[in-house]
Amino acid sequence: MRLSQIANPKSTVEFVIRLHRACQHRRLKVEQVGNVSGYNVPKVIINPGKSRTLLVTAGIHGDEPAGPVALTHWIEGGSFPFDLRVIVLPLLNPVGFAKKSRFNKSRRDLNRGFGKDGEQPEVKLFKKAVEGEKIDFLLSMHEDDTHSGLYLYYTDEGKAEVSKRVLTAAKEYLPVEDAKSIYGDKCEDGLIYVSSTNHSPKNVNSMEYYMKGRGIPSITF
Repeated sequence: MRLSQIANPKSTVEFVIRLHRACQHRRLKVEQVGNVSGYNVPKVIINPGKSRTLLVTAGIHGDEPAGPVALTHWIEGGSFPFDLRVIVLPLLNPVGFAKKSRFNKSRRDLNRGFGKDGEQPEVKLFKKAVEGEKIDFLLSMHEDDTHSGLYLYYTDEGKAEVSKRVLTAAKEYLPVEDAKSIYGDKCEDGLIYVSSTNHSPKNVNSMEYYMKGRGIPSITF
């Protein structure tokens, strides 16, 4: 389902301008993690004084703009959690976003390149962005035009109930996927558990699996 069809920025520059304006309106600072092929990778911190930290990422696949767009909408006028520090990395693959491509400039899928030799610049910038951060949870945003409903992956068995609550809340806006398998992973009522022993090969070098190796649970949707 392509939610980004609702309100998709025409270019990376337009997206960045909109993000900066939204942050200025909410009195938030946009930090620059680094530069990739002339594009900055932005980082926004909400509630910097809080102790528990949620990391929210989007745009690791450039042809999935719904995540970056949704995060910008949220910053523009959404409610922020009062008890959480939130790190937002809304555009991890700016070149792919500009070209409407899943891949980066080197034609690499960034979410299959964590932990491999010769990591791509964007992967290194992600690691730089989270270096030294005490992150309690990762929320990773994606987009899928081959399934009609919402589904999510979770990497901590203890977070199954949290994942169910997320899907229940989302039912007000979107249908939940009823497929029994998503890209080779067993799916039950829209939920896919990624364990250490039961997973598709594609998960092993993903950002979410990299964070799991650091002891950080995640939900990916």
